[in-house]
Amino acid sequence: MAVVLIIFYIVGGIILFVRIKDIFAENNILYFSFGAVYLLPLLNAKSRQSWLDDTGFLLLLLVCNMIVLVFSQASLIRFSGFRKNLVKRNVIWKLLLLITVLWHTILVWSKLAPYNFNILELLISDRVGDYLNQVEETSGLLLRLNYIFHMLGAVYWYDLKQRGRRVSSMLLYSLILLTIVVTTHTRFIVLSYLMIPVFYRHYYIKSIRIGYVVILLSIAGLFLAYTNYVRTGIYEEFDWKNSFSVVIDQLEIESVEDFYMIRNRIKQGSIDFDYGAQYFYYLPITFIPRFLWEGKPVVSYFWRLTEEISGSPPGPNNFVLTSTLFGEGYHQFGIIGLFSSLGMWFLLASAYKSLCSNIPNFQPIWWLFIIHIPMDLRGAISSQIPIFVFNFILLLILTRLLYKSKLCI
Repeated sequence: MAVVLIIFYIVGGIILFVRIKDIFAENNILYFSFGAVYLLPLLNAKSRQSWLDDTGFLLLLLVCNMIVLVFSQASLIRFSGFRKNLVKRNVIWKLLLLITVLWHTILVWSKLAPYNFNILELLISDRVGDYLNQVEETSGLLLRLNYIFHMLGAVYWYDLKQRGRRVSSMLLYSLILLTIVVTTHTRFIVLSYLMIPVFYRHYYIKSIRIGYVVILLSIAGLFLAYTNYVRTGIYEEFDWKNSFSVVIDQLEIESVEDFYMIRNRIKQGSIDFDYGAQYFYYLPITFIPRFLWEGKPVVSYFWRLTEEISGSPPGPNNFVLTSTLFGEGYHQFGIIGLFSSLGMWFLLASAYKSLCSNIPNFQPIWWLFIIHIPMDLRGAISSQIPIFVFNFILLLILTRLLYKSKLCI
């Protein structure tokens, strides 16, 4: 059955690529992301002990594959293209550029100062362990401000590139990338910003051929594998001589394993379907601040799932279960949930593209979004919806601040 699943995936990918030849289009990235998250773990020997021989679960993955193929073929809402930079920059545009530069500079300074500005010492420290120990003390406001200024940095970098300001754009990009490298413990955020110039080259300089894309993916796999050792402070244990085996061993298998476990628990009757509780109860109350509701329950689906399965909340010795977007949908409504979960993501992505395409210089924001699609499929849609809402509000505010022209949606 696993062979049938892989053959179907490959044939579907060929059909999709023949129709949409742009390898960087969101349609192809969505379909590729499904394979990266759900099928690549088949290459990992550890997964062969669990769901590889379960025909029922493999059929479930085949259904998921069909759903992704249908949505990829349907495409997102089509537009005539992203708006060009035709509006004059106002005073706020220049002021926010200055604030963006200062924000990133201060962040870099504050992170490097405790290490006597030894960036290597910072990079090889156990940043994942530090994050888990300090997660309750982390300011949500600070994380949101970081996100805003990272987005603004990408917008200003794109504007400078479009105006031929090569040195300025390179300096700004280097500052943003350095800030992200020294402040985050998440590998994919770094990879996302490394990919922005690649997208720019593909669309504005020279399209990148499939052969080079394969090379880029190989480099990305090696990057993700090695940095996983670096961010946990055990970089010396990385085996460069057997780097391919290390990359394969680093393939994400826990998420699919968690999906498999949820399906089995429901099948065995040890847990029940959630019957939409995550969508109709926990998701709406997400938007109620905790200072207005002191006893507000934990709204994160993966957090609730981990506590329900293990009996204790996630922590350093109890890693959070991430049953993927399809796993969450299946837990909510069974087979129907597979359609509803990706359907909600599809509608939100279409609206997001509509908004970004109407704002000059905001094309890199869309690139960041589609680069993040693999993590969207690995995550929960109920966690992504509040982020979508935040981004919509943020983009509308930034549009009114940065441009004198009215937003046309």
